Amino acid sequence: MTRFESFTQILQEQISLYKSLLAVEKNKFDVIVAQQVGHLEDIINQEQALIMKSELLEQNRIQTQVNLGYGTKTLKQLIAELEPDKSEILLALYNELMPLVMDVKFYNDRCQSLVQIRLHDIERNLSAISAAAGAATYKNDGKKTAPNYSNSVLIKSV
Repeated sequence: MTRFESFTQILQEQISLYKSLLAVEKNKFDVIVAQQVGHLEDIINQEQALIMKSELLEQNRIQTQVNLGYGTKTLKQLIAELEPDKSEILLALYNELMPLVMDVKFYNDRCQSLVQIRLHDIERNLSAISAAAGAATYKNDGKKTAPNYSNSVLIKSV
C-alpha cells in the first residue's frame, strides 16, 4: 500500500466513524425528545468514545499528510493542488465526509438546544413550586395566614 493509499484509507475510516457518530447523535436526539433521560448516559459514553477515536484518526491523518509532503493543508486545498487522479479520489472522499460532519454538527446543536429548553422548563417549574409553597393564604374570615413552607418539596429531605 502506498502512502497516498494509507492517507485515503484514513479518510475512509473517518467516514465510517462519522456514520457511526451520526447514528449516535440521531439516537441521542430521539432520547432527549422522548425525555428518556435514563438512556442518555449510555449514549453519551458511546459518543465520547467515538469522539476520542475521531481525534486519534485526525491526528493520524495530519501526520500521514505531513509525511506525504502535503503539510497541514485542508482537504479542499489538496484537491485544488494535487494532480487530477489524486484530486479526484480526494474529492470523492471529501464529498462523502463533509455532509456527515455537517449532519453530526446539526444534530449535536439541536440536542444542545433541546437540553437548554428542558433545563429552562425545569427551572421555571421549580420557581413556580417554590413561589406556591411560600404564598400566603387567607382564612374564611378574610384574615391572612403566614406562608406554609413545611409542605414544600424544596424543604423536605429525600
